[in-house]
Amino acid sequence: MGDKGVHVAGFVVMPDHVHAILGYTSAKLHPVSMQEWKRWSSYYIRRYLEKRQYPYLKQLRKIWQRKYYDFNLYSANKVREKLDYMHHNPVKLRLVEYAGEYPWSSFSYYQYGKSVGVPITHA
Repeated sequence: MGDKGVHVAGFVVMPDHVHAILGYTSAKLHPVSMQEWKRWSSYYIRRYLEKRQYPYLKQLRKIWQRKYYDFNLYSANKVREKLDYMHHNPVKLRLVEYAGEYPWSSFSYYQYGKSVGVPITHA
């Protein structure tokens, strides 16, 4: 994503929502990148569910809500605060006991320097 003007500082993919801290080289990229991300992720989520023949797939009309909720971060302290909140969301919801156990998160990048599947731009 970074080569297209979108930089990922952190993320957590939860069972029913996603948190992400993204940076853009141009404000015009924000709605376009969200549209593309929703389009491609919907495609891959549907493929995943079809391969595993999940029974509720037939009832699933759409993956994402039409809108998304953004929050502008203007300081390094606020970015760190939001990263901590995001990374501990799986613990708060009792999906895991420790944030490092949750596989769909950028926590391992920050804590251990491990690759998390997408390039992370330091916050």
